[in-house]
Amino acid sequence: LRLFTPEELAEFEPRVSRDNYGALYCGTAAVVRPYEVNVAYAENAAQNGVRFYFNHALLGFKRQGPRIVGVATSKGVFKARLVINAAGVMAGKVAELAGAEEFTIHPRRGEVIVFDRDTEGYVNHVVGELTMQKSGDSKGGGVMVTVDGNILFGPSAKESPDPDDKATHRDAIGGVLNKFKRLVPEFPAERLITTFTGVRAATYTEDFIIRY
Repeated sequence: LRLFTPEELAEFEPRVSRDNYGALYCGTAAVVRPYEVNVAYAENAAQNGVRFYFNHALLGFKRQGPRIVGVATSKGVFKARLVINAAGVMAGKVAELAGAEEFTIHPRRGEVIVFDRDTEGYVNHVVGELTMQKSGDSKGGGVMVTVDGNILFGPSAKESPDPDDKATHRDAIGGVLNKFKRLVPEFPAERLITTFTGVRAATYTEDFIIRY
């Protein structure tokens, strides 16, 4: 990590607003194509002996006392010494089937704006606003440069009772535009080409949960 003065920030990102006290530069951060990373992980796992079973609906778990010894699916039962719950927004329901009713997920919708590639160069790095004032509609986010050259604004953060709610909403998109346009005032927001929504698997502890 390195602190930038306003002058260093202006040299690094000339189009970023001058209404800043400086910047915190994270030199080891990087941007990837998330889908390609996941495919690469899966290929590496397969090469190391992992077997994948698709279209197997989870029905429940087999127990021996307090221990889970099997996973019951729509296409049979799999014996198991260890089961890892990595079900994302459905992790709470999986935990409930396993008897861990205290573990819950409250889905949080995040909306992202994608701009045309001709906006490439308006920022050269991921640029976000560092503030001590927490907003209920965002967990931070920023102006991001993708591997493909498109610039993204977002995401927002809005509680949603529906884990499958991937609709985009005019007010949320407007909020994302207004928030991040302040960082890059000259940015041509009319070059917007599409919007997307994803749903985060947030917990009430607001942290990752990794326990045995």
